[in-house]
Amino acid sequence: MPIEMPKGLPFSVDTFSPSSKRKRHHFLTHAHKDHTSGISSHFSYPIYSTHLTKSLVLLHYPQLDDSLFVGIEVGESIVINDPDEEFQVTAFDSNHCPGAVMFLFEGSFGNILHTGDCRLMPECLQNLPEKYIGRKGKEPQCCFDYVFLDCTFGRFSRNLPSKHSSIRQRTTEICLPYADNIFFSHYHFKWRRGWGGILCIFFLLIVMFYNLN
Repeated sequence: MPIEMPKGLPFSVDTFSPSSKRKRHHFLTHAHKDHTSGISSHFSYPIYSTHLTKSLVLLHYPQLDDSLFVGIEVGESIVINDPDEEFQVTAFDSNHCPGAVMFLFEGSFGNILHTGDCRLMPECLQNLPEKYIGRKGKEPQCCFDYVFLDCTFGRFSRNLPSKHSSIRQRTTEICLPYADNIFFSHYHFKWRRGWGGILCIFFLLIVMFYNLN
């Protein structure tokens, strides 16, 4: 669940409570409802999110004005000109759901990584700026002062399947009833990965449904 950011920071992440609304900048990691609670009564301060997250939020909260949102995409850095001080924020893929990101904030307040909801894989960490990553046995040049980490399953000792295994299992379950009518080449299995692969399969099943009926 989202938590309030410390009072001294000029921004909030995934919280739209009365206290967080007093902050001048708001960041939204993704569009799941537990992270958008209270957003329907949001007012004039900007909300930074990916374009896909914005589109999903506006579907659920059409009363919000499109102009409230400021786009920031994976790998993009923007400088926020705050009245007190400027700071930089960079978005990184959080490997959670379509449009979901982590935010790295860098300013006089320190270096803060907010993961939102994430499924951290080695490649996710390798995509962070090199100065934060120790390579070839070397110490990183910089450290995070604060990390707001998704600990949803931190208290559970479970062997969770990898994302690849989960997608493969779900794909099999979707396709099994139509196994005699679906043919995929190795190229398609290799290229259509992740959410894109599942969406492609849903599209094919819809087309087949209309053709078979």
